Amino acid sequence: MMLIEKEEQKKIDDTLVSESKRSMPFQTERNHSCKILYMFLKKMMEGLVLFIIIIKNHDGFGGNLFFYVLFLILLSMLLFSVLDWRRQVFYFYKEAIYFKSGLLNVKIREIPFQRVTTVDLTEGILDKIFGTVKVKVDTGSLSKNESELSLLLDKRRALEVRSLILNRPDHIKTDSKTFGKGYNVSFTQLMLYACTSNAVTKGIGIIFVAYTFLDDYIFNIFDIKLLDYEITAKYLWEKVIWVVAGVILISTLLSIMKSLIQYYNFRIDVEGDKLNICYGLLNQKHYSFSRDKIKGVHGRQNALMQLFHLKTLEIESIGYGDEKGESAILFPICNAKLEEEIMDELLPEFVYKGKIQVLPKRALLRFIWKKVLFLGILVAILMHYVSFGIAGVILLPFACWLGYMQFRNAAVGMDQELLTMSYNGMYKVKTVVKRTAVQSFEKSHSYFQKRAGLASFKVNIFSNQKYQSLKVKNLESHVVDNYLKKAR
Repeated sequence: MMLIEKEEQKKIDDTLVSESKRSMPFQTERNHSCKILYMFLKKMMEGLVLFIIIIKNHDGFGGNLFFYVLFLILLSMLLFSVLDWRRQVFYFYKEAIYFKSGLLNVKIREIPFQRVTTVDLTEGILDKIFGTVKVKVDTGSLSKNESELSLLLDKRRALEVRSLILNRPDHIKTDSKTFGKGYNVSFTQLMLYACTSNAVTKGIGIIFVAYTFLDDYIFNIFDIKLLDYEITAKYLWEKVIWVVAGVILISTLLSIMKSLIQYYNFRIDVEGDKLNICYGLLNQKHYSFSRDKIKGVHGRQNALMQLFHLKTLEIESIGYGDEKGESAILFPICNAKLEEEIMDELLPEFVYKGKIQVLPKRALLRFIWKKVLFLGILVAILMHYVSFGIAGVILLPFACWLGYMQFRNAAVGMDQELLTMSYNGMYKVKTVVKRTAVQSFEKSHSYFQKRAGLASFKVNIFSNQKYQSLKVKNLESHVVDNYLKKAR
């Protein structure tokens, strides 16, 4: 495991489970004292504008008054940070965790263990220095303030808190495996993920943003001269090749660096009824949650991944992947064989073996003509403003290919326990969710769809985005009716 050896974690689990069978002691605790530093730094960042104003107008204070004012502001921030830390306490009592906070307006929050969806451990650079771990307890509430409880504890206590919450007696099943098989992401897989994921596209975006600040140097780097002599097609073609190659190379390197740092030492395994996911180089993360809290599994593929038959696996579990810049990763990259192995071993309850319904052939034209119509309108507008607007016609094969991809990727299947839906073209998503996680089923059709005997099938599921819609267009109308009957 990431923060502590698995044998030691098992000892902690066994001790805490046996203690939890007795009545829990009522003992208040506080965050680690380093929390004061984090609060102080946060207050300084919040008051950054005030500091800038004071520094820019320091001449108006006269003499040493500027330093006194600055000292008093910093001292007050430090004092309030200490008071905040002192007033924040938590304790465990009767299968729940209580958190008390506030200076003037005191609040006490109660979080029953049975409502907890995930307990996440994060160890950043400062945490490694001070020997602390951030603990985030999430309940899946729609309100962000109510869904999360954040603590800063030393490593051992953080693991004890996680085990106390997740290993409560009603989560212990005698027929569960204590330690299931684990899967690690190799260096080669991370390189492959970096080269095929959308991170390369993001890297290109970063380069173009940087270009706005470095445009004076770009021409020098690639030795582009626009005014010295007549520009030829050969000259432009050579420079375009160099620029494009440079952009792709730099963006790929940025993507590789990001992937290696973010998903370094990635591992997923099962302990009893808990699913553990850990990864990270500079900012180490460890997510633990009960498997029964997982609502679904998503397989995501961009165009390049579809070409090489690779995909990224994500899970639908409220509280996981809801942080900025994070996604609910189950496994960064895998082929069909590895996907089948991971699902059979770790999440067999999401293995769908029922019938898959694809679209009828007559639905293909409905996907293509919309793309062609949009392209025609775009070309007409360009021709009105520029003489070479007709060149947009060369995008016609791409528009047809995009429509075909949407047609080919669309599929639906449903049995007594699971619902699977596949949709999108260039960014294909295949989702398998528990039917109990579906909030609503919906059938819709336009006038032209109805005449063709087609309809769209849409479901809403409860997720990190409150409600997520999944939709497959142009299914046989009677097939959608059958799904609606099954859902009743």
